[in-house]
Formats: sequence, structure tokens, C-alpha cells
Amino acid sequence: MNLALMSSGGVAAVPNGFAWSPPLSLARSGRKFFAQGFDVRTLAPTGKAYYVSITGNDGAAGSVDAPLRSIGVALAKADVDVVYVAAGVYDRLKGWAGTNPVRDVSVIGLGNVISTGHAAGLAFALDGVLTHTYKVSRSAVVSVVDASRTDAYGEYEQLTQRASAADVEANPSSWHLDGSNILWVRTGDSRVPDADLWPVLNVANGFCSGNRTIYIENINFAAAPVPFQMRSSGVGDIPQLYAKNCTFQRSTGNGLQVVGASLVICQSCSAHGNALDGFNYHAGNGIIPTAIELDCQGINNGIGSEANTNNGSTMHDAGSIVRVNGLYHSNKGPNVADVGEAQSWNLGCEAHSTLAAAAGGSQSNWYCSGAMWLDRCRSYGSSFDLVVEPTYTIFHKALISNGAMEGDGTITTY
Repeated sequence: MNLALMSSGGVAAVPNGFAWSPPLSLARSGRKFFAQGFDVRTLAPTGKAYYVSITGNDGAAGSVDAPLRSIGVALAKADVDVVYVAAGVYDRLKGWAGTNPVRDVSVIGLGNVISTGHAAGLAFALDGVLTHTYKVSRSAVVSVVDASRTDAYGEYEQLTQRASAADVEANPSSWHLDGSNILWVRTGDSRVPDADLWPVLNVANGFCSGNRTIYIENINFAAAPVPFQMRSSGVGDIPQLYAKNCTFQRSTGNGLQVVGASLVICQSCSAHGNALDGFNYHAGNGIIPTAIELDCQGINNGIGSEANTNNGSTMHDAGSIVRVNGLYHSNKGPNVADVGEAQSWNLGCEAHSTLAAAAGGSQSNWYCSGAMWLDRCRSYGSSFDLVVEPTYTIFHKALISNGAMEGDGTITTY
């Protein structure tokens, strides 16, 4: 694969010591970098197409005029190469629904497409005692999201879990699941729970396991334990994930979770409002991950977590990642953390304003226990700009920062 790109302003040289040769050339204009003419969609699988619409029928042919109703049904077709999805909210029965694609496939949204893990169509009712709190019989609920209301970050409101129905009654925007699997909910505006009120179940959403190439575009993966997960299934797999204009939000875990994918390229994607990390990469089955984030954002992750170790983007296990023009802030932990011998090359990125409460390295913008290169990055608004562990190194050039750096490793210019 050759992703070499035209450049009118010179190509940014891969720094000495960065062990991976990324299949990408980058040009610089001032403090920003760009991949002129590059579109990750050129890497998408093509061929036999199926169409999905929220008003479709899973017994239909899957054509433009006779679309299917469920993304998962389309992904299970033996000859599928491309799935086009019309605008709409696809719940845990109509969305990706944890279906493991049978072959390389592209899934492309045609409008505002939302794939979730929530239970739809529940008939909430008052119990005759509580005034504002509604109930319904429903098991396996792990969170509740109100898609009609957004928070300060523009994310769907996530209701707060309470210890009892009485606590819910006393606190708008809250929920409780009792021992009899009765779900109690009070919305923030005390309205009757409607189609915008999403009880999120302990079920999979976007998912792929195995030796596959997956391309996703214009999909909002939301409201699930993990909005999207890509993983190898055994030694020798070379899974590849390409994503464009996708969102991974409001999970009870990581936003985008990658375990053992050989290459991931995300372009103009966002991971925000998740309980743990935004973008999370690990090795698996002996496969060391490599990744590129182009113009991506990892914001406001670690929501509701008691830990102070949640990140906007994090590479683990000797993996390598290139981040270009990324924005990472307001995470409950180091905004960017590359650990476990991982290496990262960060160009024109900005990290600021961690929400971590713990003292020390958690209150940092850039955290390293491997090797990290920062080229024309910005860092501010946290207790520490850079933190590096013993025996490891952060290299930087033209860094704009508050100058707050710590750790027993090495911090040096290059």
C-alpha cells in the first residue's frame, strides 16, 4: 500500500528512533500538518452493495428500492462488500448489534446514522406513588442516555445512577435498576420517557473479530459498553480498520477499542464522553498495533470513573501511533498517554485541561512510558505539560507549553 502524498511545503521527516515507517507523507504549513489529497476512503472495500433503512424490511432484497432494516442483517450476507445506511437511530436490534462481518466490508452512513446498544419501545409508566419517576421491566441495563438533551460538551446527557427509586425521584436526570429488574427513570425535564430516552444494555455495538479489513464512515456509534471494538481472533491475523467522520461516544468502557489490529487509520473522528478512554489501542495474539489519527478529537473521557487514568488517546504494548492535528482535552487522566514501551509521533496536536483529581502524572497533558515525539504541539491548562517515567524519553520541537514538566525520564529537544 502506498499512501505517499504530494507536498507543496516539504515532507515531515520521520524522527530518528521512531521504529515504525508509517505509510503516509505529511506536509507542514506553519504549526499545522496536512496530508494533501489524502482520503482514507480510498482504502475502503468495494463491490456488492446492500442498503439499509430504518423503514426497511429484513426480508427484502437489500436494494435501493427494497432496503433491509438492520445493519447486522446486511453484515451477515455471504456476498456483502458494502453496506449503505440511511439516516436514523438504529437500536440494539437494528444497529450493528455485535454482528461479526463475514468478510471485508465497508459500512457507510448516508446522513445522520446512529448505531446504539439501547432497548427501544419500552412502555414506561408511573407507579401511582412517585410523581416524576417512571418505571418499566427491563434487565441488563448498564446506563441511561437522554438523546434529547446535551451537556456542556454537546454530548448526549448521561443520567446518573442512584441507589433507589426514591433517590431517583429526588434527583432529575437519574436512574435506578432494582433487584427485580425494574428500571426507574426521572428525566432531566421530568417528561414521560420517550424515544429519545435510551436504556443502554450490556450488549455489543460495532464489532469485528478476525482477519478482516473494515471501513466505516459517517456513523455515530453511541450508548453501548464499547461503541466500536476491533480485534484479532488468532496469531497471524492482520485486521485493518479505517474510519472517517465517525463518532464513538457515551460508552461504559472505551470509545474505540482496538486489540491486535495491525493498522488503524482514523480521519476526522471523535471519541468523547466515554467512561474510560476515547481511543484505546492494545496488542493481541502477538499482533502489535499501529495507528494513525488524522484530525481526530479525544475529549471528556473518563466520565463517572473513580480512576484518574483515562485518556483521550492511548497506545499500549509496544505499539506505534502517529497523531496529526489532534485535539485532546478535558479527560480524567493524562490527555494523551503512550505506555508499555509504546512510541508516538505527534504533529501539530493540542492537549490541555485534564480533569484528573489525583496529584502527579495523572494531571498531565502528555504522559510517556516509552518514546514520544512532539512536533509543534501545544500543551496548557494542566498541572504538568509533560510527564515521563524513568528510562523513557519525550522529544520535542517548537513546543508551546507552560513549561511544567516532571518525571525521572528524559525530556529533551530534537
